[in-house]
Amino acid sequence: MAAINKTALENVRQLEQTTTHRRHAIFTDSLTTIDNLASSRSHSRPNLLSDMIDLLHSINSQITVVWIPSHIGITDNERADQLAHMGCKRQHIDIHVGLELQELYGRVATYINQLWQQAWNNETTRRHFYNVQPDVASRDRILFETRSAEVLAHRLRLGKCRLNSYLHKIALHDTGTCDSCGQAETIEHYLINCSGNGIAVAVKNICDQRKISFTLPSILRQGAVLGAISRLTHRQL
Repeated sequence: MAAINKTALENVRQLEQTTTHRRHAIFTDSLTTIDNLASSRSHSRPNLLSDMIDLLHSINSQITVVWIPSHIGITDNERADQLAHMGCKRQHIDIHVGLELQELYGRVATYINQLWQQAWNNETTRRHFYNVQPDVASRDRILFETRSAEVLAHRLRLGKCRLNSYLHKIALHDTGTCDSCGQAETIEHYLINCSGNGIAVAVKNICDQRKISFTLPSILRQGAVLGAISRLTHRQL
């Protein structure tokens, strides 16, 4: 709507060259535009407002801006509203008012996130953490009651903890197998599959109580479950 008001001001400036009239009125249903002009401030369209103020300073005529609270019952305004709706359906833009800085920042951020997401999707390493957090734009923050719970949660989410399978990878365990059942002691095994450590059964009960899917990505996204795991385990993970 502010762009339409700018066009109205441009028309007034053109009229000054062809007529002696020096008093003009602009009718608008945009109260926000009127407030922005009165305060010389706009959070959404600062550049467009600046252009309108420059136009006002270049006009010698007296401009009266009239607010019309509704199109209803005003023939010309209803016609203008119909034309506006028709214009919204056009595939091509007749008058391009440009983008504000905030809009440009948003587009740049979206483009960067798209490139980042593509790289993250195609990455061949760190797939454990990818399964936990596949969306790079996610800003969900998990809160923990204690520092130790937070440390353990991040180790489990990153796949870098003192379970035997990882210790075996860094040459700190001979076999990498679980002491309880002899299977490879991965994070998934420790939290979901092991029948001998007591942790998997407890985590299953917590997930059932909270109606959380009993899968590794779901478990590692839930702060309450991760906090419970920290309290349940007696090992230094």
